[in-house]
Amino acid sequence: MNASMSHPTGAGSAVRWIARITALVCIGILLAFVIGEDGDPSQITPGEWVQLLFFPLGVAAGLALGWWKETWGGLLAIGCLIVFYLLHFLAAGSFPRGPYFALFTSPALLYLISAKLNR
Repeated sequence: MNASMSHPTGAGSAVRWIARITALVCIGILLAFVIGEDGDPSQITPGEWVQLLFFPLGVAAGLALGWWKETWGGLLAIGCLIVFYLLHFLAAGSFPRGPYFALFTSPALLYLISAKLNR
């Protein structure tokens, strides 16, 4: 049986549900930022659109996928965050400041821990 489809007990179950709940919170906050933004989409450069593809869209997709496939969802979200950081560095010459991008992606790490615990 697939590890993400099993019914774990104890620590594995707790980590799984903490990952799921925090993923929902992060997706909700990211969605609020995207919907609440008053900016003009025509002012966004093509390079910025590519970055937006990875964060927040790719990260949110990975966090959502983690509900069914913890390993794949976690890897997708973390991979998208890494690509976003690299693209930002190439465009701006520096990495994004502050821990916020990584914090929004942190449920992905919990998904990977849960997948490991539930094997």
